[in-house]
Amino acid sequence: MLVRALLGWIFICGGLMAVFGSHPGGGVICVAVGVALHAFNIQSAKRRRASLAAIHSAMLNAAGVAPNSGCDHAEQDSGIAVNIRARTLTLLSKGKWKTYPFSDIRQWATNKSTAGEQIVVGGGALGFAAMAGAASANAAAAERAEMASGFFVTVRDIENPKWRVAMRSLATQDRWMEILTQAINEDAHREFSSSAQRSR
Repeated sequence: MLVRALLGWIFICGGLMAVFGSHPGGGVICVAVGVALHAFNIQSAKRRRASLAAIHSAMLNAAGVAPNSGCDHAEQDSGIAVNIRARTLTLLSKGKWKTYPFSDIRQWATNKSTAGEQIVVGGGALGFAAMAGAASANAAAAERAEMASGFFVTVRDIENPKWRVAMRSLATQDRWMEILTQAINEDAHREFSSSAQRSR
């Protein structure tokens, strides 16, 4: 989607330069293609948001977590929900979710990666081609950095041992670090203390 957006802007900018330059007919076509790419992106994004919201809602229902209770987070195609009463953590990625008991949660961590950027200096047809190449490289680098960023949960599961929950906001990452620390670590401490007292 990001590549289509960049290509759309490249077509629009190149088309405008051609309209005011020596090829007005070709420029109008380029602008039309750029606008069409942007319109397609907008419609695709609306459909995707509606689909992701429905999946997140189904995950919350299965997890037994009320929407907007502060015990869930959804971003992009991922999500997380904690059910304190049931002592479970539900993780969502790419339309599929799984619920784990607190005892199966091994660790959690955050990571924030950033991408470098290629800048093109120059003009004319070669400058336009270089600008398109740099835009594509920048988009790919940004996508790789985004996939390396987020909130990561490692669980006792051979099929899905590590889950990534998209979280752009560092404040949200900090909040979820604390939620899981309180829910899982402090719960495990209480359980250990009560079992130690029973064994005496």
